[in-house]
Amino acid sequence: MRVGILGAGNMATGLGRYFVKAGHRLIISHSRDPAKLERAAKYLSSSTQPGSAEEAARFGEVMAPALTERELDEAARELVERIVAVARPEDLQIVRVV
Repeated sequence: MRVGILGAGNMATGLGRYFVKAGHRLIISHSRDPAKLERAAKYLSSSTQPGSAEEAARFGEVMAPALTERELDEAARELVERIVAVARPEDLQIVRVV
């Protein structure tokens, strides 16, 4: 499965480790620090790629947000127009765990 992870911090790399261990391919994205994004991708696996939130959304069959609430709202605003343009509303399911 192809997974796009939004975030590059501890939560994102923790989730990423489980996905990699299960044999999934990843793009990790949405960090304000490009060097941190590169380090997180290399830490996870040689096949994990760093990318933009849009690249992760296009790549992923599944999106795993690993962001603070404020960062998640920011990422959602960046992606909402693109997501609506490429997906039918009945295909979208947004789950928010608080």
